[in-house]
Amino acid sequence: MVHASLLCALLLCCFVHTGRGRPEGEDYMNDNEEYDYGDEEQEGAASEPPAPAGPPPVITSRPLDISAKPGETVLLPCDIVNLAPNYAVLWLNGSTMLYSDSFRTQGVSPRVDRLANYTLRIRGVRLEDSGTYTCRVSSDPPVAVSHKLLVPSPAQIVKLSPDSDHRTLLLGSPLTLECEAVGHPEPQVTWTKPGSVMPDGKKAVRSSVVHIPAVTLEHAGSYECEAKNGMGNVDVRKFTIQVQYAPKITAMKEVVNSGVGYESELQCEVDALPQATVSWAKNGKPVASGGHVKVETFERLHVLRITKTRKDDFAVYTCVAQNPIKTESAVIELTGAPSIANFVTSNSTGNSETLQWVIESHAPITEYTLRYRKRKTNEWRTENPVVEDPMGNQYKVTHTLTNLAPGDYEVRLSSKNSYGLSKESAPQHFSIKDYGEAAQSKVEANANPGSTAVDTRPTFAVLVSLLSLRALLQ
Repeated sequence: MVHASLLCALLLCCFVHTGRGRPEGEDYMNDNEEYDYGDEEQEGAASEPPAPAGPPPVITSRPLDISAKPGETVLLPCDIVNLAPNYAVLWLNGSTMLYSDSFRTQGVSPRVDRLANYTLRIRGVRLEDSGTYTCRVSSDPPVAVSHKLLVPSPAQIVKLSPDSDHRTLLLGSPLTLECEAVGHPEPQVTWTKPGSVMPDGKKAVRSSVVHIPAVTLEHAGSYECEAKNGMGNVDVRKFTIQVQYAPKITAMKEVVNSGVGYESELQCEVDALPQATVSWAKNGKPVASGGHVKVETFERLHVLRITKTRKDDFAVYTCVAQNPIKTESAVIELTGAPSIANFVTSNSTGNSETLQWVIESHAPITEYTLRYRKRKTNEWRTENPVVEDPMGNQYKVTHTLTNLAPGDYEVRLSSKNSYGLSKESAPQHFSIKDYGEAAQSKVEANANPGSTAVDTRPTFAVLVSLLSLRALLQ
């Protein structure tokens, strides 16, 4: 009975101590107080872990220069000792991250993987895999080793501009020649212009880009780009540049002198690309072949031929050349008037000047007009040389200007027949020397007292000779 009473008392104490049977809503003393769990411990938990104790990590692998053929597997070692667990091991290609520990960067080829011993493996290497690979440990300071991978490959041109075999440009347009090549070692790119020279005058230009600010006709032709790197294959690309331009038209004679009943020939030379269409006009109206007028073409030479020229054929003609770029023209006058005098020669005698010209005229020349003046003055003087009989339709004009004062002169000649007055000849120049001043200078030199002894010696010698001759005669 006593034992049973003790057991009941112990059970009651345990019940009261654990709070079981506590009335609902009754709190323990200080239940609403906030407890301090230790701020210093919380701050310590958020801080960086202390640096690992022990020696720093060391990469024992040495840098390598590796040459691999396309398709081979390459191993890039990174042996590390003293590597603490909280250090990361990184692999980079140039500045591009490949691996951080065992995590491959997104976008990295699955051909590239990192082995358990930190070696980087590249399977089926390609040309683009060439570069510098670095294994780095994120210690402080970091340690690293770099390997160079070279995948030799022959030179190959991957970009060519112009990108077609034939390129057409307008005269004066800019042109850039571009030739981009790949390969290992890096290819050497050379531009040439077979059978000619490059725009800078050299036979070859070692550059991937050649710029021509404004193309000329000399820039037209074939060009070659050559890429080589000593790996056996030499890649060559060719193309042709064509330079188009507006017609260039030249009148062979701007004035054609003819006569009634004679054959007249008007000529113009035309050069153009694309080829120009050439036509003729008389006083602004189209001229076509027919009757005594024939239009002929000999490659670049275009001829308007008039057989048995009539008086009404004398007019102003226009040679017109047209292509898609532009229309150009040249004016030719067909006239019965004398030709422009062609200067032959001149000769000076004292204060006179004799000049000679030749003139062509199919009708009799009735008058010559010669104008002359001292140069740099406006005082023109006029004379009319004598008209002499021609030899056929060739007239020779010879005229002497007399009593000319010393100085520099300009002279021009024109002629006239029943069809009109010719144009004046090109100016001819001649000079008249001042012989009077030269003689006066000589006299003054002889009268100079400083030269008396020199000048009297010849006179004395002559006197002695005369006296000796007189004695002999006696």
